[in-house]
This record gives sequence, structure tokens and C-alpha cells, in this order.
Amino acid sequence: MTKQIGTLAAVTALLLGSSAFAKPTIVEFDVPNADQGTYVSAIGKKGDVSGVYVAQSKASGYTRHRNGSISYLDPTRTILPEAINQHAETAGYTLDAQSDAFVADADGNITTFSAPGASASVGTSAEAIDAKGNVAGYFGGDDFVYRGFLRSKRGKFTTFDAPGAGTGSRQGTFVYGLTPDGIAGGYTLDGADVYHGFLRAPDGSFTAIDVSGAGGDAKQGTRVLCMNADGTVGGYYKDAGNVLHGFLRDIDGNVTVVDVKGALGTVVKGVNKKGVSTGFFNDANGVSHGFVRTVAGKISTIDAPDAGASAGTGTTATGIDDKGGIAGYYLDDASGQHGFIRMP
Repeated sequence: MTKQIGTLAAVTALLLGSSAFAKPTIVEFDVPNADQGTYVSAIGKKGDVSGVYVAQSKASGYTRHRNGSISYLDPTRTILPEAINQHAETAGYTLDAQSDAFVADADGNITTFSAPGASASVGTSAEAIDAKGNVAGYFGGDDFVYRGFLRSKRGKFTTFDAPGAGTGSRQGTFVYGLTPDGIAGGYTLDGADVYHGFLRAPDGSFTAIDVSGAGGDAKQGTRVLCMNADGTVGGYYKDAGNVLHGFLRDIDGNVTVVDVKGALGTVVKGVNKKGVSTGFFNDANGVSHGFVRTVAGKISTIDAPDAGASAGTGTTATGIDDKGGIAGYYLDDASGQHGFIRMP
């Protein structure tokens, strides 16, 4: 599967409740058997996490449940989770011969599928899963043009092209979010290779999202990367100077720009039902740091205790649950990759 944004390496997280007066605690972890890295791709609303681990040069997926137990997603295959819901059901993509997408139950039992019209050379990727087990994502055909899809729990597909999506190789429609009401969110890459965010309503109508200040040259524009149950989306836009700025947009169209002070670029990767958001930024030395932003706009930095402090290392937050637990991964000074959870 040709990925537009992402990493590959692997692992987990656990979230337990905490007192309103307790100081946030960061727990670092590695998936058992992971000898070459642990990556956390997503955290569910109730604190289960999913991701990828690498063992003996082979990557595969896992789920780490709230009680600390781990379900492995068939270690004999390359199964790469991208999303997890409150029931610890996961979704993502495979690197099997057909480049299928997959859904897995809380015990790790896997069902693979390809969207109608998907090519094995490009594949299908599920990027979001709701509480009912419906999924959303994107796929590519033999022409390497990408299209969005929705797949119901029972396997019914809806495929679509967002207005203005390009029809050239590697262009098209990419879906990264799905609400319980069936609103999908994502972005397009148009014919000039400029990004534009969008929302798709259940009736098939679209709303364009172009943040003011986004650049109009190739690889600039607006990208939606995450979504909460109310339809608030987050992501980043790249301006005319190629600087990344995070943003949040609520369902009514109100946009908030998220720039961490002193950052060379800011990306929003998760927003929960309360509107608290998380993501990452790079400092002037090229070190990555996570952050959490309250609804009132207060931003706090997140650094795993053993994260590196040199260029190309640091901490990356990839998601937030509804209690404010944040999950992600960090690179240490030797570029080893490990998971973390920040418990509120």
C-alpha cells in the first residue's frame, strides 16, 4: 500500500483513570518480542491502543488492552493497524499480495477486504473505525488514482471521489476520519498537487476545508488527519513559505490555528470529544516533541523521559482518548523506537 502520511515500526499503550489533581504520568513501553522497534498508531476512546512492532526484521500489528494484555494480529503476516475504537476493534492495511485492508475484533481475529476497483499493486487502507465497526479509508486502482470508501460492518461499500480531486497518478481522495453519524473527513490532492480538506455528509454532499493562509503551490494546502465524534477535524496546513501550522475546525466551520511557540512546524494528530487536542512539533534543532492543547488554548509540551535530544529523535503524539490519555512513540538517542502513554 502506498501511504501518503505515516511511519512504520510498532507498538502500544494503556490508559487508567487518574485523579483530577494528579500530575500527568508518562509510561514508556515496548511490545514483548519487539526487538527492532515499537510504534503506536492510535488510541481508542477508552484507552486501548494499537500499532506496529518489529521483530526479527518483520513488522506486524498488535493491540494493547486497558488491562495491559496484548493481542497479536497474526505475527506471520504484515498487519498494520491505523485505527482503534472503544471496543478495541482495529482497522488498517496489510502488505499481503493483494494489499488488502483489514478489520480485527478485540481478540485479534482478522477479516481482510479490498474496496471495489482496488488494484493489488496499490491496495486498500482502512484509516478510521466507529463504535459499530463501520470503517472508512481509501484505495487505489491500476491508474494509481486514489478514491475514498466507506464499508459497513456487514461489508457494504460506498466509494467516492471528493470534488476537485485530481485524476493523475498519486492524486485523488484520502479519508482519515468517520463520525458515529457517518460523516467522513479527509483531504484531496488536486490536479496541481495541492491539498484540500473536506467533509462528506451521509447524503453524499461535500464541504470543502481550505484554511486561510494555506499555500497554493504543489504539496501545499490543507490536510485533515483526525476527527472526533462531533465532526471537529484537525490536521495541518502548509503555507506559501512551506511552514506547517496545525488547525482545528468544528462542525460549524469555526477554524482555530494551532502553532506551538518556537516550533518550526506544528501538526494536530488527535482531538477528543471534549475538544482537547494533541499532536507534535519540531523545534529549531530538529527534535520532535508532543503537545496537548486544552479547549481554552493552553498548550503543554510532552516529552517521553528517555526520548532523544538530537535532530531526528524525540517524541511524537499520535492520538488522544476521551479522558485525555495521550499515546504515541519516541526515538531515543540511539534512534530506537518505543511507545508511550501519557496518563492524565
